[in-house]
Amino acid sequence: MAKKVVIKPKKKKKQDAVCIKCPAPCCKDLVIPTNKPRTKDEIEELKWHLHFDTVRIAIRSYRWYLTIKGRCIYLGKNNLCKNYDNRPKKCKDHMPPDCEKYGKWYDLFLNTPEELEEYLQNGKRKK
Repeated sequence: MAKKVVIKPKKKKKQDAVCIKCPAPCCKDLVIPTNKPRTKDEIEELKWHLHFDTVRIAIRSYRWYLTIKGRCIYLGKNNLCKNYDNRPKKCKDHMPPDCEKYGKWYDLFLNTPEELEEYLQNGKRKK
């Protein structure tokens, strides 16, 4: 008599549990590290980026990020990754406390060229 083979389901990884029922904000914005502008040309370049309604600048702990609204092509309707086993290292490494699911990950958002100008002149944005 042949021995019956039992296939056990894969164990869920810790991140699987973290991502369940999450609205997946990390898969809906592209966040790219950038430098604080130091020259007139760098300021003008960032101001030009802010002319687009999908672009903002985030500042966190004095680090600057260009954020672009969008949606990952592998994000399923259930807000889970359809490419989970082959996802990039950046996605694998994205975990709390930096996860957007757990609260505000930025200190300040700049939405317009005028807000950027005001921030650079005064060190803060007008409310």
